[in-house]
Amino acid sequence: LAYLMAADTDSITRLYSLLDDVKDLDPSIRINLKHRIKERFPDFRFLGEPEAEKVNLGLLVTRASFEAKQRDLKHLIDVEIPENSREIGEAMSKGDLRENAEYKAALEKQEMLKTAASRMQEEVQQAQIFNENEVKTDRIGFGTRARLKNVGTGLTEEYVVLGPWESDPERNVISYLSPLGAALWNHAPGEEFVYKIDEKEFRYLVEAIERAVLSGAVQ
Repeated sequence: LAYLMAADTDSITRLYSLLDDVKDLDPSIRINLKHRIKERFPDFRFLGEPEAEKVNLGLLVTRASFEAKQRDLKHLIDVEIPENSREIGEAMSKGDLRENAEYKAALEKQEMLKTAASRMQEEVQQAQIFNENEVKTDRIGFGTRARLKNVGTGLTEEYVVLGPWESDPERNVISYLSPLGAALWNHAPGEEFVYKIDEKEFRYLVEAIERAVLSGAVQ
């Protein structure tokens, strides 16, 4: 997953194609990977996938995640990149660069760090901090917790809808830019909707919507 955060769309396409050919791969891994890719690249299209309806809101983030992203960017620029520059200098001092594995590794890391810093700076500039006072619970949207009934299984599922920076699928915190987030978006209590992924269809009934906790960790 760390590779995905720095890779471009061409590299991700090749990686996913290789994994998609592994017949015995756990389906949950493939689904989680799809979610991660879609969160980073909302317009990414998988082979054979129909075009989904988009939620055009820009990049909404919570204040906590915005401040955390700023700290990460500062650490990258002030600590990691200078440290990498020192590694390159030390590797260069060891002689023949053509056979210098440390030098080549340091250069590759430099490229990855610069790409990550550029992407992070762009995201910080584009981000819009969501006003917690604007959360509405009449329909599913940013900052809401939705309780759903899986019509097929009869089980109840809960999801918190936030942005890509807050996404934590293992805790059922999903991005509004993800396929499931887009499927949930703007539905009201009592409404049913269908969510399709990996040729599987899931039907849900929205039972209730409430405010999510936006300050600090989602609970």
